[in-house]
Amino acid sequence: MLDAEGRHVARVDLLYRRWKIAIEYDGDLHRTDRATWQGDIRKRRLLRALGWIVIVVVKADHDRPGPFLDDLRTAIRTRSTPAYELWA
Repeated sequence: MLDAEGRHVARVDLLYRRWKIAIEYDGDLHRTDRATWQGDIRKRRLLRALGWIVIVVVKADHDRPGPFLDDLRTAIRTRSTPAYELWA
C-alpha cells in the first residue's frame, strides 16, 4: 500500500482501494508474538491516520461471519456516499 506521495506504507491482507478499506486477519501469532501484535497496532494506527478504515478479522469470524460482514457493509456504505466521493 502506498501513501499519496507513492511511498510504501504498509502491506495488508486484503484491501478495497476504491473505498480505502483495509482488512487484516489476526491469527494466533498475534496472541503469541508480541512484536507481531505491536507492529500491527502501529501499522493500523498509520493507516487510519491516512484515512483508511481498518477492519480486523479473527478465526471466529469464519464460523460466524455476520458481524464482520455488517462492519464491511457499513464501511462500504460510508465510503459510497456523495460526501465521501467529494472528499476523497
